[in-house]
Amino acid sequence: MIGDRVRDRRLQLGLRQVELAKQAGITQPSLSAIERGDSKTVKGNTLMRLAGALAINPEFLRTGRGSTAFPIDPNADESEALGVYRALPPNLRQAWIDSGHALVRSVRPSVADPYPTAPKGKTSKRTA
Repeated sequence: MIGDRVRDRRLQLGLRQVELAKQAGITQPSLSAIERGDSKTVKGNTLMRLAGALAINPEFLRTGRGSTAFPIDPNADESEALGVYRALPPNLRQAWIDSGHALVRSVRPSVADPYPTAPKGKTSKRTA
């Protein structure tokens, strides 16, 4: 069950529920419900955030099959950037991402933004 895999990995990393919930951008009661098995399915975005916070393959987390290795092996700079992102409260994470996009456009304006579409419910401020 997904809740068992989440709990096992959280304990392996020495995290408390409140710490993992904060890193994944969910509430501690939601995490508790997932770990207890009260939530039989976990939405895709929640699954990806949990997998990222637990540094585990989301497919393994979902199914229990395959490799546990997280599919991305970031270098030291990427790991630091990810750590900064995870340390931010969820309400500031989008601003951090937007700042990164603005920085990329300012130093490499001729390079297409690798993330040109706005997240669901947001509008792009970009001009052609």
